[in-house]
Amino acid sequence: MKRRAMAVLLSLVMGTTLLQPAVSLAAGEVGSSGTIKEWTWATQDENLTQDLDTGAWTLTAEASEAAPLTWEELEAMLPQAISAVVEAPESETTPDASEAPTEEEKPVEEEYAKDEPTEKEESVEGEPAEEETGDKGGEGAEEEQTGENEEADKEETAEEKTGGSAEPAALALPAALYLQNGDSGETTIEITGWKSNPEYPSEGASGGTYALTPTVAGSYAFAEGTAPQVTVEIKTAADDTNPTFTVQYYAYLDEIDTKEGGYLTILDTSSDGDGDGGKLPTNENSHMPTKKFYLNEVNGGKYEVATKEVLTEVYREYKYSFANSNDLDAVNRLSANGNYELASVWALKDGDADSIAEGDWITYDDPNSVQFTNNPDTVDNDNTTVLIQDGTVIRLVYRPTDDQYENDAHFYDYDITDGNGYTNINGAAQGINSPKNYEENFEEGDAKLAFGNANTGTGLENENWGGNTLNKKN
Repeated sequence: MKRRAMAVLLSLVMGTTLLQPAVSLAAGEVGSSGTIKEWTWATQDENLTQDLDTGAWTLTAEASEAAPLTWEELEAMLPQAISAVVEAPESETTPDASEAPTEEEKPVEEEYAKDEPTEKEESVEGEPAEEETGDKGGEGAEEEQTGENEEADKEETAEEKTGGSAEPAALALPAALYLQNGDSGETTIEITGWKSNPEYPSEGASGGTYALTPTVAGSYAFAEGTAPQVTVEIKTAADDTNPTFTVQYYAYLDEIDTKEGGYLTILDTSSDGDGDGGKLPTNENSHMPTKKFYLNEVNGGKYEVATKEVLTEVYREYKYSFANSNDLDAVNRLSANGNYELASVWALKDGDADSIAEGDWITYDDPNSVQFTNNPDTVDNDNTTVLIQDGTVIRLVYRPTDDQYENDAHFYDYDITDGNGYTNINGAAQGINSPKNYEENFEEGDAKLAFGNANTGTGLENENWGGNTLNKKN
């Protein structure tokens, strides 16, 4: 009876296994081949991310020329395995019908069926079953049968003590029963290597982009369009020992102070800063912008134009490397310019590098004591050391100097007469309009710009330039 019970139990276990269409497989079960239909990374570095729109995988890493990323370091960041849904190949899942199963391959039910009694063999309660083949030896046969039963009981008792076989049903199944004719199951597949395009540098990479595809253990093949690919983006890290920084050159310049209520109105020909140049007046002179100057009385009824001091960029900024320019003298490009004197050094805190608000900068008001360092540990607290890191912005602030110099100059007055009130003598204009003032670089037919309109009698009122008569009202 014990054997029958065991047979029924195993039959139930096997029946449940055979009814499952898909089986969860451990790595290495059912051969090492098949078609990978779906997959996910079994391991994943935090720097490996997926674009949810395109599904593309990207691994970002950082390196530098001094410390390039080696292939071994990169491999350690890449996934080591995939979890895959595998479809078994036909050659492995379909047994040959012409081959009869061996004794080892026969199902467990069939093995135990041999020992099950038929209806005729079953015992009536309290009575032994009748022998069909005659006497088997009387008491000797009974003793032999009893011995076999006792031996079986010993085996079953030993099996109970040891916990039995770990997987009795699975061990009895032929391999082909795990996946039948293209069924799918999940398994973990080891990644054995990666192929790089372009070829990864043998000495390591300090920057660049590489497309990597994995090779996997066994003879698995990916379904069309499902093969994994990782784009590796190696960003070049800043070299802390040789940072690149920017130096700006600004000066406090006097700018004319214009306001709506100014006394003196002038045409505003200044540029809008759009690169198209200034706004020049036209003959119609319509819609011409104007400005009003303020005048400050100096003394004795004399006035001067009011000005205001504005911090203005005077030279274009320049980029330096710390290795070649690690002190103030190396970056002070106006040191030989006698028109400017260095007043202070500014270092940008954060934000807009075009800001002229002093609060956006760390200021160093004694340029002679300023020194540069690339080591944060050596920055002092006495406001003399500027920390230079990659991307640091330094501003050198100057003030104009006062000086005198000599230069040749020609002075002309605006007298259009010969001194006696005549503006034209014998067809020749007089004073500042004299033909002598046009001798240099003058060619016949060139128009002459005269002082005075047609009513002054200079004789130059019909001079024509581009269809315009220059010296009379148009």
